[in-house]
Amino acid sequence: MLTPAFEINQDETFLIIVINAPFCKGNCLLLNEVSEVETFVEGNEFKFYSKPYFLRLTLPGNLIEDGREAASYDTDSGVFTIRVPKEKAGQKFDGLDMLTKLLAPKGQVTAKQPLIEVLEDKDQGATATEAPNDEEEEFQWFIEQDPVEDGEVTLDGPKYGFAHLRSGVFSRLNSDNKSKILYCFFHICHQSMSELGLIVDLEEPDTTPAPERQKLRKAKEDDKFDDDHYLADLYGDDVIQELLRYTPPWCEELLNKDDNPDHVIFSESEKEKLRKLPNKECILGESAWNICKLSSTLSWLDSFCSLKEVMVACYRRCLCFPLYRHWNLTQAVFQDLAKLFTVGKRQLLKNLLQIHSLLQESDPYYVLNDLYITDYCVWIQSVSDKRLESLASAISQMELKKEDLGFHLDELEAAAESLIMESEMDSVSENLSKMSVAQPSENSHRLPRTTYKNGANSGTLQDRDSDDDSTDTDDVSTIGNDEKHRK
Repeated sequence: MLTPAFEINQDETFLIIVINAPFCKGNCLLLNEVSEVETFVEGNEFKFYSKPYFLRLTLPGNLIEDGREAASYDTDSGVFTIRVPKEKAGQKFDGLDMLTKLLAPKGQVTAKQPLIEVLEDKDQGATATEAPNDEEEEFQWFIEQDPVEDGEVTLDGPKYGFAHLRSGVFSRLNSDNKSKILYCFFHICHQSMSELGLIVDLEEPDTTPAPERQKLRKAKEDDKFDDDHYLADLYGDDVIQELLRYTPPWCEELLNKDDNPDHVIFSESEKEKLRKLPNKECILGESAWNICKLSSTLSWLDSFCSLKEVMVACYRRCLCFPLYRHWNLTQAVFQDLAKLFTVGKRQLLKNLLQIHSLLQESDPYYVLNDLYITDYCVWIQSVSDKRLESLASAISQMELKKEDLGFHLDELEAAAESLIMESEMDSVSENLSKMSVAQPSENSHRLPRTTYKNGANSGTLQDRDSDDDSTDTDDVSTIGNDEKHRK
């Protein structure tokens, strides 16, 4: 059976379900006149069947069949339009564009490995498919948690992946029929499958416990950090300033959020990807290389106990791997990240879908979709906006210092400033030295001396510009001679 493309709209009274079924045999105006077409409505569950299509939706509110329901079929476009009354007129159904969540049936299995079935809560009388009520709960993002040590669980080896549900995945890549191409690729490149250098940086992911992964990651980052590269970007920051002026597209969405909560619209390709995501209920402009390198989770299968640990790890990797490594640029990225969480889960889902496409099209990174991204795309659709706004606020309030990273950035910058000052002082001294060599002698500003001979009177006098000065000087000379005659 095929799951048809669909979209859902609403007004005050009706839910309008538009189903694209071009190969459906029924082509009459009324569904109840076509034996091949069936619809079913009960509470918040809607079902549609018309060979070869089957659609089952779990809606955020209840519907009712009272004779007002209607349907039509456009033979040219192959589109069914079905109108079903709401049980409570005026009720707004939220999340009608979260297609994967709508497709998830009640009591759905959460993951392929290990299998976890969501059972009915006998005490509450509700299934776990209903999202937990966290609207009133204020999550404490700054509290550190103590994870279970991998050494305590030894049946399947160290855990990784979304919610730590996977193990042994990389060990099975050799024997898995689906990964023969990947195996040949590594073989041609003369790399062993144990290294897996193109997928993750961790050499032995299936035997390295979580605490050891973090130690190895930090040691690798310490070795990778380049003082010269950091200082070059710090003082030659023309390009950095240009990057800082960039405004991400979701910042514009933030301005429209209050006026229209459903302002983020999914494209047709994104809707198609949402329909193809596995129907799970989860209990909890970049390249693929950049995305994986900047994420400690994707590159080292690492996990964290607090928000600060996550941010410190991201800051460290932002100063180790990208082309531009600048403290202010990293801070700007996290400010944009806080805005992204504030916009809401629809924009987050769009970004996750973009990452999913990049990894899917970039061998061998598609393995990381199976481990993390696909489940995140499913999980984010059930997260409350209040929880995301709380996280955005926590990111904005988190103030990291350069000393938190362990790269000794303050000492490095202080040493660079000292060298710059010494260089400037040497330059000033050299310029002063050149000026002193080119400066005239001490007597060069004096006027030339002139010897006057006037009969019996003679003397050496400075040449004067003023006649009065010359006269005065001659008078003094004459007086000197008269005094001489008297003697």
